Amino acid sequence: MKSRKTAIIALAVVVLVLFGGAYLIASQRSNKASDLIGQEMEVVPTIAASDIGLELVARSDKKYVKFAINKPEGIDKVDYEITYDAIPPEENSGEGGGEGKVTQSLTGTLLKKDAKNGKLGIEYRELGTCSTGGKCRFDQGVTSVKVIVKITRSNGKAFQAETSIDL
Repeated sequence: MKSRKTAIIALAVVVLVLFGGAYLIASQRSNKASDLIGQEMEVVPTIAASDIGLELVARSDKKYVKFAINKPEGIDKVDYEITYDAIPPEENSGEGGGEGKVTQSLTGTLLKKDAKNGKLGIEYRELGTCSTGGKCRFDQGVTSVKVIVKITRSNGKAFQAETSIDL
């Protein structure tokens, strides 16, 4: 009888240790997740596009866009995202009618050393995809394009600016 009581007590202790360990692990994961959420939610001050001379330009055929920062003084790094809505390929084939659009994006990073002729930016990029053989499939139904740039200055301070164009 005494050995049975001892076994039950030992089992109870093992169960408590297991639940306690699981609780600690779960709470650490929760803290890490909330830390990551806090990092993603970091607010970056916004400035006017004109403060850095940010321009977004479409080529006359409206199938390519480029942007430039005409006042890059003091900028060390630029992370950019160009976004636009387009009709998905299966819908622009004529079968779906093109009611729904999906958001497409182009992203990248520029460094101070990438500046040319006193400007920092990218050359024309296609609104679609191109194969290595040079054949391009352009997205359909694009009516506006937006660029958001996140700037890191030489002093470590960060801010962002955005501009858009209608096609």
